[in-house]
Amino acid sequence: MVAFLTAMAIDARQLIPDAHLVRSAQAEDGEPLSEPAERERSFSERDLRGPSGFFFQGFVDLTLPGDSTLSVPVSAVGQLVADGMGGLPEGTRTLNFGGVILEQEAEGSYEVHPDGTGTATIEVTIVDQIGTPPPGLDIPSMTIETFSFVLTNRAAGIPFIGRNIVAADSQEPVGAVVLRGEAHSQHPF
Repeated sequence: MVAFLTAMAIDARQLIPDAHLVRSAQAEDGEPLSEPAERERSFSERDLRGPSGFFFQGFVDLTLPGDSTLSVPVSAVGQLVADGMGGLPEGTRTLNFGGVILEQEAEGSYEVHPDGTGTATIEVTIVDQIGTPPPGLDIPSMTIETFSFVLTNRAAGIPFIGRNIVAADSQEPVGAVVLRGEAHSQHPF
């Protein structure tokens, strides 16, 4: 009996691939890359695909009439889908813009540089608004927002910062942006 169990244990170990191959990335032909090859591999748009949940927070400094400024706190949670080819075909988010809640839809594009850094440009449209902004403060119904990010590894989140926000109709900046957040690949529990 002991010999039988020992033989089964040896056979089972032969079925389990080397741990570094399980964790490694795949080459374009689907074969696993070795650890040195994985370190030498460049990042590309294909490294960002599928749905991701994200959050961010920060401030947007708005320029008001008379050249005064108003620093508005913002925070958001949402979901965005990347197609692995540079497209962001769909997304949604809930944005708290100084106490005004905006339900929004989004779509856009992204690019990834060989070192894992990248940018995303996203067109965001308001579909519902809860609350009223202060008098004299107009919230554009559609904005074009640009973010910078960096891919680290598959298990970690994707840190990002806001670069700018412009009103889609006028192409005028909405204000200076100070935003930071993180995105995580979504998987059902």
